[in-house]
Amino acid sequence: MRKLFVAAVLGVGLVGSASASLAQSILPLSAEVRVGAAIPTGDFSDGVKTGSSYGATVKFSVMPMIALYGGWEQAVFKAEDDPDFQGTDVKIRDTGVRAGAELRIPLVGMVTGISPYVQAGALFNKATASLSDDTGGSLDINSDRGLGFEVGAGAGIRIAPTISLVPEVRYRTYKPDFGDQSGDSNLSYFNVGLGVSVHL
Repeated sequence: MRKLFVAAVLGVGLVGSASASLAQSILPLSAEVRVGAAIPTGDFSDGVKTGSSYGATVKFSVMPMIALYGGWEQAVFKAEDDPDFQGTDVKIRDTGVRAGAELRIPLVGMVTGISPYVQAGALFNKATASLSDDTGGSLDINSDRGLGFEVGAGAGIRIAPTISLVPEVRYRTYKPDFGDQSGDSNLSYFNVGLGVSVHL
């Protein structure tokens, strides 16, 4: 009986030690990759189809409920077919960096392992219009980089001690500058996607 008691105490001690070691190995830093759909809105939605997006983000927790983030992202859109430009394929790429802050919302008394959050930040992007035709000819028209903003919400769903699935929706907008092109409108879209986050 005494041997069983000693073995049980040692077993509990080992489990506690392993848990503490795991907790200490988790830094306030995470890396995330994401894919999703980019849904044009506002003036930008006129003649532009829903596109795709992908990117990567790093987050650093400065407090239990607050994190800073920074990353890179690209969204690719295809223009609707225009009868005046038969045989011409037009794609628009929105590419740039993003940075901001994230506020995590605790779910007191509810299911653990789910961490909803809201975000707000700035983006520094450029747009590229790529034209190609049936003959193999192509032309890229690049804007200057423009400063814009984004707001979003999502939730981290823990599926392993250091891995989470992260569904998220964001609204992004800025005005690309194509130089002498007057009347440039905002490039605005909703980004709906799913990410995989690894807590380092």
